[in-house]
Amino acid sequence: DGPAIEIIEPPVVLTRSQATVRLRTFRGERQVIGKVSAPSGLLSLSVNGEAPTLTSNNLFRASVPLTEDPTPVEVVLVDNEGRRAAVSFSFIDQEESNASGSAAPIIATTSFDNTGRLYDVPMGDYHALIIGNNDYRNVSTLATAVNDARETDKLLREKYGFKTKLLLNADRYTILAAFNELRETLDEDDNLLIYYAGHGKLDESKELGYWLPVDADQDNNINWISNKSITDILNVIEAKHILVVADSCYAGTLTQTPIARAQLDIPEDVREEWIKVMAETRARITLTSGGVEPVLDGGGGRHSVFAKAFLDALRSNSGVLEGYSLYSRVLEVMAATDSPLGHAQIPQYAPIHLAGHESGEFFFNPG
Repeated sequence: DGPAIEIIEPPVVLTRSQATVRLRTFRGERQVIGKVSAPSGLLSLSVNGEAPTLTSNNLFRASVPLTEDPTPVEVVLVDNEGRRAAVSFSFIDQEESNASGSAAPIIATTSFDNTGRLYDVPMGDYHALIIGNNDYRNVSTLATAVNDARETDKLLREKYGFKTKLLLNADRYTILAAFNELRETLDEDDNLLIYYAGHGKLDESKELGYWLPVDADQDNNINWISNKSITDILNVIEAKHILVVADSCYAGTLTQTPIARAQLDIPEDVREEWIKVMAETRARITLTSGGVEPVLDGGGGRHSVFAKAFLDALRSNSGVLEGYSLYSRVLEVMAATDSPLGHAQIPQYAPIHLAGHESGEFFFNPG
């Protein structure tokens, strides 16, 4: 219930001593981007004594001049009850630290061998159900959802080795039949990514979100697919790790409490054991393009602004990528993007509510 600070950029390895961020080029300025939480209200926020600009979604950005090595950074938040939260770290020159023999902070990374096993944990097959709906019969048409789905399908197949099923302009029966096929065919060692781009709907009286197939009516929910129905389906699919990527309005109604970022400065053997646990533990996670609000159909050229950030992050990745790191890269891009909605469109990453999440993670491994 107290105040909290999350540093999004740069990735900071928090330790019980002073945390450091090593820079290959130590000159000019570095951006510090973060998110704050103050349930009782925010009294003050400062980065090195200066008040940064704070958006309506509690994101802040500050430029820190690299004037000395190390350059300290202190982010301090005080809420209306006088409670304080702080994050301190330093930017250091990577070349200088290497020359002096300083040890680099250990950042949690992952390693697959050539058999597809993560630290000797068999990861199973990767599957994806990808849905893109543009051509609605009774609701306004969309411009980019089909292209978002096609590019996601191609990227997951060609770079990450997924076995994919692509549904374009799919009606309710087609979508539910595809879910049923997954229930019947996947086993407990498999990994499943579900990607949905299309219209969403919010029933404010029930606080319930829906995906809209192309045969949905605007004011009749008989063909809508509720988030509760999706959750029930995910509960009976045996795949160990499931990630739902939803680029639709009100997709944030799928989620529960956000996942805390975990980057620990720990010995290699302990880190390896932690990752083994993550890989062996059931995961039901969602990455959504926004919270409980409308999201953009365009803004990313031939893609939605979220889809472009999502695809760019996966294209530029060259190593094993865990879901939270993917989210952080997408969030960083979108937080810096101007939105015509009048507020920043902020992605969410969290366990799916009541879907049986057990603290595992979803891993992307380029082939």
